[in-house]
Amino acid sequence: MINGEHVMCQRFISILCPLNAATIPLKGAQDTLPFIGTMTSFQVEEEQIAHMESEDLQSAFNLFAAPAQWLPYFAYSKKVDGAAFRLEAGTLVRPALAVIPMGWHSAVGLVQEAVRTLVFERSKVPRTLSVEKGKPLPARHQGNRLYNFDEIHVVSRLSENFTKEGEVMSEYHRQFVEVCDEDGLPRNAGKQLIHAYCGRTPRGAT
Repeated sequence: MINGEHVMCQRFISILCPLNAATIPLKGAQDTLPFIGTMTSFQVEEEQIAHMESEDLQSAFNLFAAPAQWLPYFAYSKKVDGAAFRLEAGTLVRPALAVIPMGWHSAVGLVQEAVRTLVFERSKVPRTLSVEKGKPLPARHQGNRLYNFDEIHVVSRLSENFTKEGEVMSEYHRQFVEVCDEDGLPRNAGKQLIHAYCGRTPRGAT
């Protein structure tokens, strides 16, 4: 937003794969992400149904800043005029990416760490409900966390939860949305799910 008006901006995407030759992969939360087949282990009885709720951070790699000490590793080889950075015109400088670069072998792990902080610490979602590789499924027929915010809960077709909840977010979902809004983290409205029976098909997919 500029001067109170919404302005459409292009997204700047950097694929810094050469960085992988100069760094060691960080041991991160991506190693505990479950396979999609894990969800087939949820047992749903004939009188029950599984509801899904989901939020996707928009351009998540561009939402979290990297430490200033990392900037030399995220620098580009091509120099540009310093006037683009409010420096003296004619001075050539080497720009560096201040967020998480795509193509870097530690990128997913860092973003996962940030998202899990939002979900489990800031949004107060119990870690015991997390679906993770190498751990048993939550005992309460309720699972949270796949990539951004994903929640699956099993309800009875005869319960008030099934007949009345409709478009009402779960408490954990609402808390996550409030934290994102508080921190100014944009969410992809087109990927939001509230008590859905199935996910949306990505644009262009068949």
